[in-house]
Amino acid sequence: MPVLFRFLVFSAATLLFAAVLFYPAWLGVSGFADIDPHKVLLRFAKLLAAIGLVFFLKRMGLWERGLLGFGVPRRRFFAGLGAGWVTGILIMAALLGLLGLLDVRTFQPEKLTPSLFAGVVPKAIVAGLAVGLIEETFFRGALFGGIRRQTGLWQAALVSALFYAALHFLRTQPLPAGTPIDWTTGLHLLTGAFDKFASPGIWDSFAALTAAGVLLALLRAWHGSIAVAMGVHAGWVTTIKIAKDITDPVAEAPLGFLIGTYDHIIGWLAAAWLLALIVIAARPAQAREAAHAGQYGAGSQAASTRPRS
Repeated sequence: MPVLFRFLVFSAATLLFAAVLFYPAWLGVSGFADIDPHKVLLRFAKLLAAIGLVFFLKRMGLWERGLLGFGVPRRRFFAGLGAGWVTGILIMAALLGLLGLLDVRTFQPEKLTPSLFAGVVPKAIVAGLAVGLIEETFFRGALFGGIRRQTGLWQAALVSALFYAALHFLRTQPLPAGTPIDWTTGLHLLTGAFDKFASPGIWDSFAALTAAGVLLALLRAWHGSIAVAMGVHAGWVTTIKIAKDITDPVAEAPLGFLIGTYDHIIGWLAAAWLLALIVIAARPAQAREAAHAGQYGAGSQAASTRPRS
């Protein structure tokens, strides 16, 4: 898949460029913000990716409203965004309810304070919308749309979902106290950012994130834009951020294996729940794809008619 390969190269080049330029970036940031050095690298990489993404997509021939998932009327887009946001909250609330019934997470009513509604909730809503906009434009817009031009719906959904899940486990580790910051620090942090992939404890959360990515891709195919997927994603992030404040994982719970260590919410139970939703979304997504085969631009017509194995 040439599109996937080029996205991988773009992502790798961005990370390497951020590591090489980490030292001057750190000097600039540390002058006015108190932030741990290990947090700067990936945030700097995200900034570089955002700056370079438009140029990259234009060079790839992917800078098209329809392919990126914005090719519907504005009113319809925002209606889908709102409906998706509510749906995302309901999906995640159902998961949290199941975790509560199974005594995996417990609700802490005393944490329902005015500061929660004045501070945590608004920040969670804004964060959810920001994450939904950025990640859905990249993953279910450019990446899924580009791959979908070259292959079938399920292949594009799965490949983009695996890429989406993998990037969630790219984590830089804190530096030991007193470590000097110099031109080699960024490369040192980058080499340690992949350590999570050696841990067997990530795979329950990895499975859940992959299922989430596939579901979001099907929602994009079903509704003909990324609006609903963006709203669902935003609703998930909003609910999880609030849930972390008002619920706690139960230590040594018999069914504790149902949640992973990524955020102590998603895990095997989330993967099963999302898989059930994938089954529901599959038929309408496939039906719309068959009726709108050329929505991803050149080549998508042929890909849509390719026999399924």
